[in-house]
Amino acid sequence: MILEKLVVGPMQVNCYILGSPATSCAVVVDPGAEPEKI
Repeated sequence: MILEKLVVGPMQVNCYILGSPATSCAVVVDPGAEPEKI
């Protein structure tokens, strides 16, 4: 598993990306207001 944490948006919210290299699937939690950063 891969877990990445990014701080995004004007409110500086925590965005998390959880992914599996084996399946190439991922989930984005709370993307905030900066999708281009993700």
